[in-house]
Amino acid sequence: MISLETVVGILTFVIFLILVISLSYFLSLLEKFFSDANPVSRLLKILKISTDEMTWKEYFISILLINFLVVIISGIILVISLNPGYYITPSLLFNTLSSFITNTDLEHFASELMFKPYGEAFALQFMEWIAPATGLSVAISFIRSMIYGKIGNFLHDLLSY
Repeated sequence: MISLETVVGILTFVIFLILVISLSYFLSLLEKFFSDANPVSRLLKILKISTDEMTWKEYFISILLINFLVVIISGIILVISLNPGYYITPSLLFNTLSSFITNTDLEHFASELMFKPYGEAFALQFMEWIAPATGLSVAISFIRSMIYGKIGNFLHDLLSY
């Protein structure tokens, strides 16, 4: 006689399998979005930004350069947007910037009190967007390299997210 736990286990596996198969179809639609026929590609061509295929070294350097520039600009914005009576130590600024760019989002202060609203919006909130966008771009390029053998263009992937 089959026990109830066995029936529940088999039913759970079947439901999980159905969900994975049905979700894989929707995930395959992402490939069309990250192809060259989307509005972001047209915008990059209008702005004369190259959408040519990158090597892995160019892709890696692009990631480092964009994130480095975002950290520097965000640091400047945070220092400029300090409210009167508050200060931020260099170590706390580095901790905040490095945690936001790596999507850890550690805050050892009350940002609503410490910074003006534009500082939070342009520095911290932008870095909360750029960090997962970078991660998704790298994931998409990894999947693309496994399937097609090419990496793609970092700016195209970043702005498509």
